[in-house]
Amino acid sequence: MAKVDSLMLDLEQACLGASGGNAVAAVQAALAAGAEINGVFPGGRIFALQKATLKGLVDVVEALLAAGASVDLTSAAACGGGRDAMWVPTMPLGGPGKVGVQHRTCLVLACQNEDVQCLEVLLAAGASCNGAHGADETPLPMTGSKGNLACLEARLRAGADVDRSGDKGETPLCSACSHGHLAVAEALMAAGADVNKPG
Repeated sequence: MAKVDSLMLDLEQACLGASGGNAVAAVQAALAAGAEINGVFPGGRIFALQKATLKGLVDVVEALLAAGASVDLTSAAACGGGRDAMWVPTMPLGGPGKVGVQHRTCLVLACQNEDVQCLEVLLAAGASCNGAHGADETPLPMTGSKGNLACLEARLRAGADVDRSGDKGETPLCSACSHGHLAVAEALMAAGADVNKPG
């Protein structure tokens, strides 16, 4: 067990970019030594692809995907827990009542961080752009609320449903409008968003 934890810590450090400038080589070395590519890091919070996506390490994201990382996995699912799983000993990111990062797929994390490069890599690897992403949320309403036109366009190119409601019932168009993102709202309408759909 100590060796497994040590390997996972090596992989975590590589995914933090803390491996002396060659994070990809460090990730490959940790995996070659036996680190579990879809294993959750010691402490039970997140796994390698989530960490690399959060840090915006596109080259590490690419290396992990090439090595077989599961693009739509959440660390909560990897540990057998659902949205209400209580295996995580710390408060979710965002505070009480918020869904923790462990319940979000990498696609949601890339949208949340407005990281177009990671988003495009994940979509190219087959990330589901219309499914629920761990916490019953869909990234397009999040993209609408963030107002990042480049993220929205990447999602639309991948076939995202412009009228798919998020976990709170809001459509991407309503989300963009309520947050004052006119360019995003216009792009959604140009892509066929239903202006009469409630949400």
